[in-house]
Amino acid sequence: MNLQQRTQKAIVLALTLMGCGLVLSGFVALQVQLANDIHVQERLSSAAQNEVTKVEQRLSNYRRALLNARVFSLFHNGHPLPEEFARYVNFLDIEREFPGMRALGIIDRVKAADEQAYIARARSEGPDSFSIRYLSAHQEDRFVIRLIEPITANRLARGLDIASEPLRKAAALRAYAHN
Repeated sequence: MNLQQRTQKAIVLALTLMGCGLVLSGFVALQVQLANDIHVQERLSSAAQNEVTKVEQRLSNYRRALLNARVFSLFHNGHPLPEEFARYVNFLDIEREFPGMRALGIIDRVKAADEQAYIARARSEGPDSFSIRYLSAHQEDRFVIRLIEPITANRLARGLDIASEPLRKAAALRAYAHN
């Protein structure tokens, strides 16, 4: 075999080895990429599940707060006085026990025909400036925020007829239907 043939064989061998190396490297890189993708997916899935669990726990806590407020209200014949409700919510310490909850309130369903009597009763319980406020006028039943605590950060919500806004009204009707 002459020098030229040996050189050609060496070149073919070198190219073959290089090609095999490239194919093998590509295969290894693909396997590493797939393993990394699976690892990232598992980590993201685990992190997402942890967050879902936290949200579910928080919603469960909120549900518990609402159920306890309902029991409190029923204990007071469905009509606790403002100072009684304020003491109850202060006892709960909602900032610590229910992080993210801005307030706890009691909403009364009021027939349009009974509105003036309702306002008079609410004013007799204090404060005497109580009035019903609307986001838009309507002639149907009102869902009035009678009590809300802490009142300092939510004063403007007291007296709001949430039925005067379609989305809030739908939520109130759903909640009322579950009573």
